[in-house]
Amino acid sequence: MGGADSLSADVAFRFRPQDQNTSASYARADDPLPGTPASASKKLYEAIRGNGGTTRLVIFPHEPHWYAADKTNERFVYEMLSWFNEYVRDAGKRD
Repeated sequence: MGGADSLSADVAFRFRPQDQNTSASYARADDPLPGTPASASKKLYEAIRGNGGTTRLVIFPHEPHWYAADKTNERFVYEMLSWFNEYVRDAGKRD
């Protein structure tokens, strides 16, 4: 089968811009697991953007499947909180 790359593409093609969804993806560049390549996150990001969606992709260099460096952990939390603050907390009321 296609693996993680085809899964991310399949999910992205089901994304509907009219739903006004937002997403953020976090990938690790040196992830050794075959089911979680950074290339799958890149394809998902490109597909969502290409369909008019709002998304952000952050790839942490030199990180394995877990976040090993303290700076990476700090950046990951910063990225998540920034995304939350912009698209959830400060987004206003939805109809």
